[in-house]
Amino acid sequence: MEPEGRWIWALNAKACSTSIKVLISGCPVGQAHTTLRTGLFEPEEFTKRFSFVVVRNPWDRLVSAWASKIPLVVLRKDLRNMGCTPYMPFDEFVRVVCETKVCKQDNHMKPQGVQIPDVGCVCRFESIEADWEAVRASTGLGELPRHGASRHEDPDKYKTPELVQMVAEYYKADYERFGYLIPDGVPELDSDRGNVGAVELAAL
Repeated sequence: MEPEGRWIWALNAKACSTSIKVLISGCPVGQAHTTLRTGLFEPEEFTKRFSFVVVRNPWDRLVSAWASKIPLVVLRKDLRNMGCTPYMPFDEFVRVVCETKVCKQDNHMKPQGVQIPDVGCVCRFESIEADWEAVRASTGLGELPRHGASRHEDPDKYKTPELVQMVAEYYKADYERFGYLIPDGVPELDSDRGNVGAVELAAL
């Protein structure tokens, strides 16, 4: 939340979160993650002021999470607890993620819908330059810098029918809530992911 309470940002990992932290904090990447405080806010806080979030295509977000968090000698503890291993192939990573209960999921892979309340402005990662103008107009924030991008091939190159099906099932609520197309060939699935009562947000 902005110091004077005029606006609030719902932090959504792997969707421009590092860039937004750098912009808001005014610190370099290494310091922005520790300088910018986070806290839990009830959903009604988002109706009292301008609120915004950046969302991302679930498949692309998962590829980015794998590319930035898995090719490391030592993994984060929460990833190890899920069963992830250093440098594990993408297909194995997807299986581990999709077999993990949402409540035990690392935030970088947790379905976006269970972390994000109803906000006033939903920006898409895929059209962030245009969508960010609405945020700038309402918050006074500057242009969004580019930081934290993971290195990987075109996300579509990692697709197989089996993996696409698994991801579509696990993240079905995200595809539907945020208007992303479920890949062709994936049948309609019943899903009731629900929302949590509070979400992690950034606060100065």
